[in-house]
Amino acid sequence: MVRFVYKIFLPLIFLFFCELSYSQNMLVKKEEQHNPANKYLREIKWNKSASLSCFKCSNILWNNGEGYVPLYNEKFIFSGKKISRASVKIIASEPISEAENKKGLPQYSGVKIVDIQEKGKTGTLLSFYPFVRENGKVKKIVKFEWIFEFQGLSPVRKAPSNFAGQSVLANGIFYKIAVTQDGVYKISYQWLKDRGIDPRYINPKNIKIYGNGGAMLPFDNNSPRIDDLAENAIYVEGEADGVFNVSDYILFYGQAPHMKKLSTDKFYHETNIFSDTTYYFLTFDTGPGKRIAAQNDVGGGTVLNTFNDFQFYEKEQYNILKSGRQWFGENFGAINEYSFSFNFPNIDYTTPVSVKTRVAARSINTSSSFTISAGNVSDNITVPYVTSNYVAQYAASGTSEFSFVPTTSSFKVKVTFNPANSSASGWLDYIELNAKRQLIMYGEQMHFRDVDHIDNNIYRFQISNVSPGVRIWEITDITDVKEQLYEYQNSTASFSFQNNQWREFVVFNNNNFYEPVLVKKVANQNLHADSNIDLVIVTHPKFYEQAAELADFHEAEDGLSTKVVTVEQLYNEFSSGKQDITAIKDYLRMLYERANGDSTKMPKYLLLFGDASYDYKYRISGNSNYVPTYQSYDSFTPTSSYVSDDYFGLLDTNEGDALSDVVDIGIGRIPVRSKQEAQQMVSKIKHYYDPSTMKPWRTKLTFIADDEDNNIHMIQANTIADSADTWYSKYNVQKIYLDAYQQVTTAGGERYPDVNQAIDREMEKGTLILTWVGHGGVLGWAQERILQISQIKSWNNFDNMPLFLTATCEFTRFDDPTQTSAGEYVFLNSSGGGIGLLTTTRVVYSSPNFELVQTFFENVMTNINNQSPTLGDLVRLTKANGNLFGQSGINYRNFTLIGDPALRLAYPQYQVISTQTMVPDTMRALSKVTISGFVADENGNKINNFNGYVYPVVYDKYSTIKTLNNDNTGEYTFKVQKNALFKGKASVKNGEFQFTFVVSKDIDYAFGKGKISCYAENGEVDAAGNYEDFIIGGTNPDAPEDNTGPRIDLYMNDEDFVFGGITDENPQIYAVLFDENGINTTGSGIGHEITAVLDKQTSNPLILNDYYEADLDSYKSGKIRYPFYNLTEGTHSLELKAWDVYNNSGTGYTEFVVANSAEIALDHVLNYPNPFSTHTEFFMEHNRPGSALRVRIQIFTVSGKIIKTIDHYEYSTGYRIGPISWNGTDEFGDKIGSGVYIYRVTLKTESGETIDKYEKLVILN
Repeated sequence: MVRFVYKIFLPLIFLFFCELSYSQNMLVKKEEQHNPANKYLREIKWNKSASLSCFKCSNILWNNGEGYVPLYNEKFIFSGKKISRASVKIIASEPISEAENKKGLPQYSGVKIVDIQEKGKTGTLLSFYPFVRENGKVKKIVKFEWIFEFQGLSPVRKAPSNFAGQSVLANGIFYKIAVTQDGVYKISYQWLKDRGIDPRYINPKNIKIYGNGGAMLPFDNNSPRIDDLAENAIYVEGEADGVFNVSDYILFYGQAPHMKKLSTDKFYHETNIFSDTTYYFLTFDTGPGKRIAAQNDVGGGTVLNTFNDFQFYEKEQYNILKSGRQWFGENFGAINEYSFSFNFPNIDYTTPVSVKTRVAARSINTSSSFTISAGNVSDNITVPYVTSNYVAQYAASGTSEFSFVPTTSSFKVKVTFNPANSSASGWLDYIELNAKRQLIMYGEQMHFRDVDHIDNNIYRFQISNVSPGVRIWEITDITDVKEQLYEYQNSTASFSFQNNQWREFVVFNNNNFYEPVLVKKVANQNLHADSNIDLVIVTHPKFYEQAAELADFHEAEDGLSTKVVTVEQLYNEFSSGKQDITAIKDYLRMLYERANGDSTKMPKYLLLFGDASYDYKYRISGNSNYVPTYQSYDSFTPTSSYVSDDYFGLLDTNEGDALSDVVDIGIGRIPVRSKQEAQQMVSKIKHYYDPSTMKPWRTKLTFIADDEDNNIHMIQANTIADSADTWYSKYNVQKIYLDAYQQVTTAGGERYPDVNQAIDREMEKGTLILTWVGHGGVLGWAQERILQISQIKSWNNFDNMPLFLTATCEFTRFDDPTQTSAGEYVFLNSSGGGIGLLTTTRVVYSSPNFELVQTFFENVMTNINNQSPTLGDLVRLTKANGNLFGQSGINYRNFTLIGDPALRLAYPQYQVISTQTMVPDTMRALSKVTISGFVADENGNKINNFNGYVYPVVYDKYSTIKTLNNDNTGEYTFKVQKNALFKGKASVKNGEFQFTFVVSKDIDYAFGKGKISCYAENGEVDAAGNYEDFIIGGTNPDAPEDNTGPRIDLYMNDEDFVFGGITDENPQIYAVLFDENGINTTGSGIGHEITAVLDKQTSNPLILNDYYEADLDSYKSGKIRYPFYNLTEGTHSLELKAWDVYNNSGTGYTEFVVANSAEIALDHVLNYPNPFSTHTEFFMEHNRPGSALRVRIQIFTVSGKIIKTIDHYEYSTGYRIGPISWNGTDEFGDKIGSGVYIYRVTLKTESGETIDKYEKLVILN
């Protein structure tokens, strides 16, 4: 597939609010032209709709020679070979102006070649700058030919270990135990007994301990690791008799989670960023266990009586950006000096101690420094200053390394912060010390090693001050510990060994061991037996029930094979019980590799069911690290530090966590924090599939664009919108561009209230995909606050939830437990919001955003295996076909799917075809038009058993809109096709339909092409189509005369409403309209919109054209439903005005009283007729529409005796209940005598709220 991307050319300039950079949209519509005679011939379709003028409109990015430039990018995958060399033969080029090139463009200088792997196949990604200088002029390449040289593919290097076919946890009884430091641990008879494990039933010969140590798993797939769980060699005292006696015990070596590693002749540390605990698994019923074997003293060799020792200090307290993997300790500012004590018993005074310290600081425009002091030596670290720009590097680091000669075993390292100014801050990362110690036994356990002589020669350790019976273990291989035999003489233990590698030993007295902590008994599990799974759901045990419900749904609805696994299960089998994100990845890799290259057997989707956090270890209050995510290493620079779930899908052997690695599966996340949220999201996803949601919203694509910045956001959004309008013509494009609306100045800044309302209307009416291009943040969109969290929470669009595509900054920063982002609220809205988001999690750049959104829309309607794509397919294709290098690669990683990757968008399944012979060549104003058509399958064949409804919309020609230049950055002109001449609803019988309407007088009288858009559904499947091969324009000279406006009956909620009735604070306009020639919904005639005016506020009318729905098989009548929210208590008036297609007007008027629904209200209680003889009916009004209500009517004599009780249950859609009939008889069926009676009406809600009211009635006999 051919791709054009925007590559960073030079350092970037950022703009206010979101700090996006903005690029030249020189290259926007990307196409390739394959010549059958030459499959490597390409034609670059440079954007015409935006024209090259947009290349100049981002001059801000060209200041100081900075900006993005277009880059041609194409991916190739061949069978059995790959491209070794590539070049371009330029066939044709076109000039660009000097103005467009005033800062220079990088010209073609060769093709960059990068090897990639994707779904088990090796490919090549090629890129070059599509500009060339000819005769002193810069030109853009418009046609070229690829020239390739190939080489055969070498076998892909497989991971060092194969995955086991069965986990050791599959059978037997297992207990999970925990350790936190290196050393020898003891499990005694009493230890077992105290923890509810009866040692009397344990055969000590069968005791086993499994575990892989404390190190993190490697990020690279082809780096070595232990699969499943390794059995450790252990020592069991008294096992020979087969009985675990009171004096018997187990010894094993436990490894700390934080590693000591060797670099040349010095140690450094590696903090386990995921866990501060190492876990092991104890069992005793699966056969004989592995025991520590004796290791002989090889004899001879050079005597060593010193050893290398290492200590470090690191305290993880602060993540400076709340992003990335780097955490820091002590914070300097209020306190500017800290001292840290270290003790190396029996230190070698002849060998210098090496001190390495890493610090960080934030110091604006002037560098701060640290002074590190130890012994009699000091060193200074100057930390580079940073700037105050929001997206610039927030802090910088510095490192010091020096040595001093010790004079005592105990000493301090002092760290002093020298701030450049009062606002400067500093942090300590770590202190590392390398020293030498005398081989003199100290304490109960002592680790030792020699790394100064790794030369394959024989050396002899001599350990003094040891007691008789001391034990020495070699722990170089922690799973295969050896009992080192030694010679003991004069309190000295000595043994010889071949020093062919770093070899680690521990000497210990046979008492005072460490004790492990019992975590829990572990249920049997066997994830290693899994294969051929389509959808993997990884969840926290807290949400397992809801995740399983969703898995069952996808099995039944989509035919997917599914597996729900908890993070704990994955950790147990793939990371020795401790948290490690690579455990999740390795499980996916196992499934992926077992497919053996067969894509039908590879996992397709991964759903991470639970919230994540930048804090893996619960250092912050209210943490929500249920299903962890990947954090980049960088924690200093907002544009380089990122969070991404892509890591779990980088599954090919030579991949790891590089930006150029290609995602192989579709990944999504449901960021829930409670069972209630989990259940709500599962219900939301299941409802999305419900046939009751089948409505025309499924054929709409909405694009919203920010203003300012030389109109770059509108240009980008419009480019993509126009492309989508062309490529996917059966969908209707809606454009909401901020600068096309009136900007309003408020005390809080500039605002676009009409845009807020327009977005809310789009959510209410529904759209398949809603795309935002512009500034944004965790609190919403745009500097003018066109979308805020309060707005998102108010959405109630459960039947028409769109997919959100947000090309903006950190709108969905899901990994910050201290704040729920606006994007999360969009998804977690249980009453609607979005069904999913392809969204940003950090600060991002405009141009890569634009390129990613383009890639998405190029793939959004692409069938996969004859099915429409799922959200997971879309996010995978978007990322796999994009630019994965440099800043663009970080941008792609920052885009995350919030939602279910196995969910398929509500694409209409079949086609609606308008019969060409029935569509007139020209539709003229005031002419009556009849359209016929049929519902067809994917091959165009009529579906004869399709019986349902079609919802046609007939659009006038495209109209041109010029923006208002609110911010003085220039007008922008764009086209829309939004004026609807007719919106109807017609019956489909046996696959066929027909509808009639009268063309509005308010058309654009110029002749041009219109559009018929049709959506059809039968309650089981749906269809969509369009027809554009006709002309609209002119007028019908023979149109009959019509001077009568439409009739309008106006209610609140339903037709039971009466003038002056009560409502709650959220009533709905309900209007019934009729006109012989139809209602005008065009919206293009000045003053001819359907309007509603509340409380006589004529300066702020509601435009209701989009809310009019024609009645079934009629163009003459229809209804309007429009919701109000949060109206004030008291009396309100409402006037609705509409026009017919002849531009005659009609009005409707009503009044209503709002009673706050916080307290139930009851009013207008009456019975009719009254007086009566044999029959009357009761009516009443309330303020709880959409509620199940219990009504009790009790009739009393004037003396207070109850003579009749009537109970009635009703689910009330409106505000009025009735009629409730009564025939004037008592409880025994006898007629009641004439006279005056009292009755009480009691209303009761499901929650137990009650209200009552008394009235009188008269009976005449």
